[in-house]
Amino acid sequence: MIQPLIKWLVRLQSVKLLCYMYCSLFILLLFFVTILFVGSMRDLAIPLLKILLQGIAIFGGVLFILYSTYYLLKGKRKQKRV
Repeated sequence: MIQPLIKWLVRLQSVKLLCYMYCSLFILLLFFVTILFVGSMRDLAIPLLKILLQGIAIFGGVLFILYSTYYLLKGKRKQKRV
């Protein structure tokens, strides 16, 4: 299921999106490994996970808005040149 998605994103040359996905997965992996090895943090795991996921979502939303704006402005500049 993931491999076709990755192939499709590579074909679209969406390197930034792939980088965001891999970085997000790496951050989640680090979070769970930390929770696994630090036993005293188990009570805080759910609230910290909620904050972590919200932070990743906000970061992704900001990236989406910035790159969408850049894409739209870039397209308008090309149309003016023609």
